[in-house]
Amino acid sequence: MPQEGEDIIEGELPTPIDFYWIGVGKELIKGSSDTLDSAAKTLITLITTLITIYSAALTYFGGATQISESPYFSLLAIPPLVLLVAILQFTRVILPKGTSIQLDQPDSIKLAVKAINEEKAQYFTYGRYAFVLALLLMVVCIMFASAGNDPNKDTSAATPAQFVVKEANRPLFEAMSIPFIGTSTKTVPLTITKESDSDYTVKVNGTQILVDKKTVFGVVYVQPDLSPLS
Repeated sequence: MPQEGEDIIEGELPTPIDFYWIGVGKELIKGSSDTLDSAAKTLITLITTLITIYSAALTYFGGATQISESPYFSLLAIPPLVLLVAILQFTRVILPKGTSIQLDQPDSIKLAVKAINEEKAQYFTYGRYAFVLALLLMVVCIMFASAGNDPNKDTSAATPAQFVVKEANRPLFEAMSIPFIGTSTKTVPLTITKESDSDYTVKVNGTQILVDKKTVFGVVYVQPDLSPLS
């Protein structure tokens, strides 16, 4: 006679091997649900990290200013939105499922467990598809942003700038043919065509001039209608 907790197989006497495989089946059912929950939690954590990496990559490869001013800026937001959809689906995998179970009916329990696992698997599949799609879109968007970034592009033509320098550095600027306003230490409006961590590149009468940032006391961004030297 089967002991408590053992399944009864009608029509034949269960062998030790039968009971072994019944136990394996029970573990598979339980393990399947636990595995889906664990995988969903891992992917949610991975997605939040990817969103941060994606934002940093766009800024690095595309330039924050050019990206924010791009007419295609809204398209670059599609991958994070798709990742949010993936997070939603993975969250639905983890959330408790409501179902009606008759605890004294084995068939009812089996059907409920099967329905819950199938529902979890379905949400996980949706999330996985959204995750893969988002990865592909992220690669395309980063390549697009990188291709559209011209490091020599005149990004300040619409916003001319004036340098404010120390009196001791004025002769250095005059030697580079950078004019000042009267006897002040403020230059006339200039066009900054490039900027790095250590210097500015300005265009004066068609000539590109490299200005060390250490020689500049301050920068004043003025209205575009002041016609900078170019």
